[in-house]
Amino acid sequence: MRNCDRPHFHKEKGFSMQLKQLTVAQQLFKRFCYGYNERDLNYLRSLFSNDITMWGTGIEDYRIGTAQIEEQFLRDWQQYDDSQIKLLTFSPIPPNSYWASALCEVQIWIESKNYDFQNLRGTICIDLENDVWKITHLHISFPRY
Repeated sequence: MRNCDRPHFHKEKGFSMQLKQLTVAQQLFKRFCYGYNERDLNYLRSLFSNDITMWGTGIEDYRIGTAQIEEQFLRDWQQYDDSQIKLLTFSPIPPNSYWASALCEVQIWIESKNYDFQNLRGTICIDLENDVWKITHLHISFPRY
């Protein structure tokens, strides 16, 4: 991946070393979490294919293209003061897979109060676009009980 050497990846100690042990899809998933946590639309945009799609938990949570996904993220970020997606574990996949899935937690802060949400499930699909791996589909949702 060309973006491995971006300077802000070195903020988290051992981050670049951790990436080397992951599949390409898992690396992109981890980078997505980083960009979302930093609320960095430009960085997130660099990870996405122009033809990206996204599904969420709600029936209306279906987005096509980077502009709609950016609108979704901006809406999410306006609803709370801060948030962090914590990647807990990746699902086992073959090393050359064009997808990755993970179980995550989310912490959200609203008016200085912390809310923890368990069992966030995420899946990405990837494809090679102009010799760079990009996220082509993103599915992030909570299971309905």
